[in-house]
Amino acid sequence: MSKVGFIGVGTMGCPMAANIIKNGHHLNFYDPYVQNDNKIKLEKLGGISCSTIKSLLEDRDYVITMLPNSNNVKDVCLGEEGLLKQDKKDFIHIDMSTILPADSISINKSFGSHNVVMFDAPVARLVNNAIDGTLLILVGGNEEKFYDIKPILETMGSDVVYCGKSGSGSKM
Repeated sequence: MSKVGFIGVGTMGCPMAANIIKNGHHLNFYDPYVQNDNKIKLEKLGGISCSTIKSLLEDRDYVITMLPNSNNVKDVCLGEEGLLKQDKKDFIHIDMSTILPADSISINKSFGSHNVVMFDAPVARLVNNAIDGTLLILVGGNEEKFYDIKPILETMGSDVVYCGKSGSGSKM
């Protein structure tokens, strides 16, 4: 199965990460603000807590971010200790945060300049849907690579919809 890194295991992110683990994928997670209950829950399911983005990224094929706002996503992606500042560049990034389309497009361009594929894939519906894996996930990015990430997204959502190029998921 896939090796997934998950950044942001709060109210929505924790059950989403749990569903990835429950569907047989290997999951490392990072969140400097994680509630201890969420950390314990994911560790009991087999998730591995990481203390830095660098340690999270080491052997991951996919990195998912589920963060509260654009500034958080920019910091995790582009900041001094962010994803793009690490040596590893052979992963696919899926941002599932609900942020402005212009920010998704801008961050995607930064990833593209480092030859890292990125998708914007914000979610719709409620926490109960995150828990039972029935989120609506709207995806923007490279259509060919979409089919590589779709099985992972289907562990979290019952409706996974490809919407078009970068920013299209966020615009929807």
